[in-house]
Amino acid sequence: SIIVNILSWTSLSYQQTANGWTVHTYEVLQGVDRIVAAMVDRETGVRGYLLAGNENFLEPYKAGQENYKKSFDEVVRLTSDNATQQKRLAELDVLVKGWTDEIASQEIALMKDPATVEQAREIGGAGKKWMDSIRAKAAEISGEEAALLTQRATTALEAADSARIRILQGAVAMIAAVAMLLFLLQKSLVAPLVRIAGSMRTLADGNTGIDVPGVGRSDEVGQMAAAVEVFRQNAIANKKLE
Repeated sequence: SIIVNILSWTSLSYQQTANGWTVHTYEVLQGVDRIVAAMVDRETGVRGYLLAGNENFLEPYKAGQENYKKSFDEVVRLTSDNATQQKRLAELDVLVKGWTDEIASQEIALMKDPATVEQAREIGGAGKKWMDSIRAKAAEISGEEAALLTQRATTALEAADSARIRILQGAVAMIAAVAMLLFLLQKSLVAPLVRIAGSMRTLADGNTGIDVPGVGRSDEVGQMAAAVEVFRQNAIANKKLE
């Protein structure tokens, strides 16, 4: 029973750990999605500004810049134990800074001067290459996490199946052990007591020519048999005295 309980507890602990890692992976995936969403907001803000020439359209760009930093730092923290993901995140940040410096910042600066508005709008096409690279790198990071998620889910299922089998085996072993104990109790304790009780009834009927079963045993059954043997010897002595 103790072994079965230990197996159950171990399985539960492992599954809790696996669930924790699953939640962790989903947090990373959501963080990467927020990074991409922030970059889309930044790109949308710049495009709106290029089309309308109104700096109010840059609000999504500014908000996206803040959200990107927050989400990026969170994903870096969550993947601090994964050197490969850390490298990918560093490469992603380089791409984001490249888009910011070579595309967004230049477009915003050129749009402020009426003489260079058209020049700013011509740069817009080059930004697509940067954004495509950013999305591709983000997809690479998400793909790694999705693969880890599948791997962890498979491992957790295998552990659960293995635990179920071990628990069933333990339960069968426990039932077999109980059955064996009952058999041994019947053979070593119950049956001798029944025989002793029978000899006591025979002795009570006046038959002293019996052999008391269990005499000579070193356990409690032997002590009971010895006591009955004393009664038998007393009965024999009484008959002789009569």
